[in-house]
Amino acid sequence: MKNIKEISMKLGLSDNAKMQLLFLFSLTVLMVVMQQYGFAGSDETGKDFTEKLFAMLAGTLGKGIAIAFVVVGVIWGIAEQSLKAFIIGVGAALGMVYVPGMIAGMFTAVL
Repeated sequence: MKNIKEISMKLGLSDNAKMQLLFLFSLTVLMVVMQQYGFAGSDETGKDFTEKLFAMLAGTLGKGIAIAFVVVGVIWGIAEQSLKAFIIGVGAALGMVYVPGMIAGMFTAVL
């Protein structure tokens, strides 16, 4: 088997092209060797924890925290005499309500 220098001289490859070729080869080897880690969300590790956390955020705890965000935003807005604080409180409340479903949708999406 010939070494890389002889092959690259025979093909007339520049140093940059050699490095690109070696990088591509190493990526190919990594993809073949590490393919088992490419299945995101297919394992059951921590499933109980995430289900409980999503249930709490979607249930009364999440709604209570969202209401607290709105109340704090109203009080903060009155104290500063600005609508910015109120809008931040409402945005945080909307995030508490909708983001858990969006995160679940990202990790359970079927491609």
